[in-house]
Amino acid sequence: MNVFFRAGELLPNFRIQFIYSALLSVLCFSMFSLSAQTPRQDSGAERLQEIAALKIGDTIPESLWHRPLQVVNHPSGKQQITLNDYRSKKLIILDFWATWCGPCLKSFPKLDSLQADFKDDLAILLVNGKGSRDTPQRIKNVLSKRVNPIQMPSIINDTVLTKLFPPQSLTYSVWIRDGKVFGLTLSDKITKNSLSDAIAGISDSISQNPGAAALAEKNQFASALSEDDSSYIYRSLLRGYNGQPTRKSIVIQDSSGNVNRIVFTNCPILDFYKLAYYPTLASYGPARTLLHVKDPDRLHVPEDLTVAKGWMEQHTLNYLATFPARSNQEAIKLFKADIDRYFGYRLEFTEREISCWIITTNDPRKITEFPADLPRETNLSDDTGLPGFVQNYPFSSLVGQLERMYEEPFIDETRISKPVSMNLPTDLRDIAQLKRSFEKQGLRLVKEIRKIEVAIITDPKTTN
Repeated sequence: MNVFFRAGELLPNFRIQFIYSALLSVLCFSMFSLSAQTPRQDSGAERLQEIAALKIGDTIPESLWHRPLQVVNHPSGKQQITLNDYRSKKLIILDFWATWCGPCLKSFPKLDSLQADFKDDLAILLVNGKGSRDTPQRIKNVLSKRVNPIQMPSIINDTVLTKLFPPQSLTYSVWIRDGKVFGLTLSDKITKNSLSDAIAGISDSISQNPGAAALAEKNQFASALSEDDSSYIYRSLLRGYNGQPTRKSIVIQDSSGNVNRIVFTNCPILDFYKLAYYPTLASYGPARTLLHVKDPDRLHVPEDLTVAKGWMEQHTLNYLATFPARSNQEAIKLFKADIDRYFGYRLEFTEREISCWIITTNDPRKITEFPADLPRETNLSDDTGLPGFVQNYPFSSLVGQLERMYEEPFIDETRISKPVSMNLPTDLRDIAQLKRSFEKQGLRLVKEIRKIEVAIITDPKTTN
């Protein structure tokens, strides 16, 4: 059983998807309820619950084609559909999501545009699992009450699709063609080229089942003359950049939940340490991680690695560890010993006085008093070029987003525990605009020296 996690869930503003396993957290998977929903009068649903998870090449059960599915945001106002309604399309894509998944929301404008471009041949159906705890009204508001409303319908309260296609991460997509499972991918594989190929029956341009990704990545270490991998009881390998832009890490578990393999693909050294010291180091973020090293460029990861190929070629690494299955704790202990041997950096979690942005307020009512039924929304991830806003939004989430963006600590001393509604500048990175925006809404933003908890990374000890 391969289990994946994305950094978008751990660090919402990451543009590069970084995948962790259930070893790291099970929070994101609370979105997906795999419990059976078996209405007593629906024998088709009962039969579907007995079917094992479908894989690439499997035929879609006839009962699934005709199963009623609740929807919101349907262009014709329908509240119920079936997959059979879209059977005439050459390609159907089921895209799993939740309203609290930042990468999901950020992908919707692109998917909506692609749906319009391929409207004659393609149907993209969003799928919101029952376990997400999203209400139908909240889902509808998130999709429709935007600067550019999303046109795609969303299946809601789903349990059957998540049973037949267990999502291995948020932004997970199922590709259906000719009545069969054509592909199982992450949503970032949905592009104009991949859709054109899939509609034509060509699968080369889409990454197949993410569950098979570890095997493909593992094989990058093998030479043409190597023996079958099963002959190895234990091995640990490290090499440089492999020429592909993909960056991810996978911790693989067997059917008993024990770990037997760890794979990193084109990852910066800091990613290795985030796993070895998870969750502590990951929770500090760049703003509270101090690099006391001779070569900080080696550890300071560019915000957008898609445009930093030169940096990736020089500073990212591929790693594979294969070992007899063991508990999560023992696997991490083994992994940590490896990176200490390979890299040798020292970590310390302590307090230091450093420069921080301090947020205060004398009157929070300007941003905390609004109608109770105001939907929770934001356009901060939409890249529309329009002024930003947050509506019925946790203030702590906004503060965290600013900290990640500026890579400087933001200390909230407002004592605001309620959600807020605020207007924000178009460019959040313009500190002068941000200060003015805050001042208009009763907030004050100043820089001061404060003692806070930080992670300090220092160079390996050297011996004379």
